[in-house]
Amino acid sequence: MSMSPAKHAPETCAFCKGAGESGGRRCPACCGRGMVTVAQPAKRCALCNGTGRLCIKGCPACGGTGWMGVLRE
Repeated sequence: MSMSPAKHAPETCAFCKGAGESGGRRCPACCGRGMVTVAQPAKRCALCNGTGRLCIKGCPACGGTGWMGVLRE
């Protein structure tokens, strides 16, 4: 039985809140795009609760995006 490919859609990056930059630099989570491509249905990261951050650093589970199932381009 073959599984159908996951559908993906853009979602706002949690690390930079869609600005494309964080602290005056290009956002490391979304590479400055402000959006990330996420498998649908979109699921917020359980580790950081969708914030993209744990303490000062980005979340290791979602890479700072705030979403699970991010398509890395």
